[in-house]
Amino acid sequence: MSSIASLMLTTLVFLTIKHQVVQASACDGGVQRVYAEYSRNDSIFSPGYPRSYYDSQSCQWRIIASSGYRILIYFTVFDLESCESCNCDKVEIYDGQNQYYNILSKSCGNSLPDPVYSTGTDIFMKFTSDSMVSRRGFVAHYRVLNDSSGCPSIIPGASAGVIYSPNFPWSYPLSRSCEWRIRAPWGQRVHLKFIKFNLETSSFSCEFDYVEVLDKYNTQLGKYCGSDIPSSISSSSSLTVKFNSDYSNTFSGFLLLYQTGYSFPTGAPVWTTYRPYTSTTVQYHSCSSYSSETSVYVESTSSTSIRSDYDDYLKTRAPYSSCTFKISTKKGYNLKFSLETMYMPGCYSCSCGYLKVRDGSSSSDPLLGEYCGSVSSGTVTSTGNHLFVVFNSDYSSARFRATVSSIKGSNVKVAAIVVPIVIAVVLFSVIFVVIKCTKINRSAGPAGSSRVNDVPLQPLSDTMVVQTIAPSLSPGTLQVDVPPPHSIPLTAPVQLPPSTDHSQGFTNFTVEGEYVQG
Repeated sequence: MSSIASLMLTTLVFLTIKHQVVQASACDGGVQRVYAEYSRNDSIFSPGYPRSYYDSQSCQWRIIASSGYRILIYFTVFDLESCESCNCDKVEIYDGQNQYYNILSKSCGNSLPDPVYSTGTDIFMKFTSDSMVSRRGFVAHYRVLNDSSGCPSIIPGASAGVIYSPNFPWSYPLSRSCEWRIRAPWGQRVHLKFIKFNLETSSFSCEFDYVEVLDKYNTQLGKYCGSDIPSSISSSSSLTVKFNSDYSNTFSGFLLLYQTGYSFPTGAPVWTTYRPYTSTTVQYHSCSSYSSETSVYVESTSSTSIRSDYDDYLKTRAPYSSCTFKISTKKGYNLKFSLETMYMPGCYSCSCGYLKVRDGSSSSDPLLGEYCGSVSSGTVTSTGNHLFVVFNSDYSSARFRATVSSIKGSNVKVAAIVVPIVIAVVLFSVIFVVIKCTKINRSAGPAGSSRVNDVPLQPLSDTMVVQTIAPSLSPGTLQVDVPPPHSIPLTAPVQLPPSTDHSQGFTNFTVEGEYVQG
């Protein structure tokens, strides 16, 4: 029922708000005029979208608003060729009627550009593609910014959008409170990036004007004021943004971009690169579906975090999770895998869930570590520049978090050190055993007999060697010391002291026995 209600609400919003789609199906190099009207959410698509755009294209749009209004442009899809200085496929936005006005942005690659807005009633956008590479393209949205004290609306279910203070970029009104809630589809999370930020400064806990961000449990993730732009926030599948102004002092307010998805690229065309240790922004890569394989590249002397998708660890898609991380770094460097935590409720063996780390780039490479159940730590290091990590669980609530670091490798392989040592130890042990056996054979007497001061003894196999005292004597029996070398008939097998070494030939000791008078 909730999904049906959400669909009806989304349909109602789209029916209420007029929407114009500008489809650039043919770009002939001319300028297409587009008129922006208040209370409309309008869109511009790249040529051929959602299919790849064509080579050698040149498309131009001039967006015009009514007198006294400004125009805001933001993107919800952006996938262009990536190159240095964006001298290949690109989107350029200018603050005026044509490309001879001040440039507001120039973008390429696959990261969403920051939203921009005009200082006047006109804004000019140009898309250019070369003859080398074509990709999916872009979806841009534009809306009118007007002098209004109301709280700007967002479109329910949109994969990306903007939130800004009332009357932005002019001063926000006094005593105003606004609240926006962003919900991502199951298994995805919400990402916030602040673009502009200028609120009243407070010396204690932002008690005057502020922006507050809460997660789906209404736990505060941040409360901001002043003029410093807050750091980006990524959390669970739902975020709430609150704005509050008091009865005095107003400023230009804030503008932020929100996205929903599994991961958010940093701009690299193939690999996702991550910040080094010194960064205060945590970058991570996570599982994103029932079964997936993720390639992660770690820059030399830096680290990154990999994790499952559950709440703070992000959410895993029920009923189970299975994902693979193929991690690599620069040649000459090794990868250090440090497990920070792993939790598998109700699972106490590897049959229902595990995390395996292999020394290489495939599932057939040597196993460095296997973790099962609930584990709080564990560290392994690769011998090369690749690691293969597999996380598998029968339960959707299972989760883990680990850090992978790139460290300078040694020129000497571990195997080159360990193998010679093992061989040397084995050879030494064999030689020692041979020498010992040779000494024993030389010093031993004839097989099946022993001598004690020339007294013949029974074979050892028939003699119980225990730690005991002399045999008990019958009452009235005379005990004597029998001097050698006379033979003495014995009524029972001789009990040898436990300290006697039977292999060392002759040993002098006293034998106690029963003398039989004849």
